[in-house]
Amino acid sequence: MAIRLYPSKGSTNYRRNVVFNLEFQLFKKEFIELLHKNRMKFDCHHHSNILFFIFPLDSQDIVSIYELTSLTKQLVSEINLNPLKLHIPCLNFAISLDLDAISFFDGNNLTQFWLYDFIDRTQILVKHANTDIYPSLLITYNFYQCLDSVLQNDFPKAYYINHIACHGKQI
Repeated sequence: MAIRLYPSKGSTNYRRNVVFNLEFQLFKKEFIELLHKNRMKFDCHHHSNILFFIFPLDSQDIVSIYELTSLTKQLVSEINLNPLKLHIPCLNFAISLDLDAISFFDGNNLTQFWLYDFIDRTQILVKHANTDIYPSLLITYNFYQCLDSVLQNDFPKAYYINHIACHGKQI
């Protein structure tokens, strides 16, 4: 799971945009606490304004990972309550999800290689998500195939971004 956070106005540079920096850090802290509260196992990586969360699927099913997208929206809405009142830039977000059957937690060098491949894929998608062309949530075809037919119906459109087949929806 990749979550790209960005301000509604201004730079994503933490030094130049102190409000964004505070909103970003608050989101990260609250989201990680939420994952711990739900007893989810995860690994978190942070690069620029993107948070990468890696989940072993032996401890969660795919639906619980998918449900994190609505929790993300809810948390961003809560964080934005005060900025809205103060008329300062709010926090925006985009999400991408990818899935494969490789264990990233065994310390194997080959799995580290594939981990970076997944991070690259989710980063490409999350950078396109919530733009003029693409919706706020993009999921790879691998992730889409593992959803039940009811959840698949939530994704009305397929996309092909940088050789990555995916589906998307606005959340």
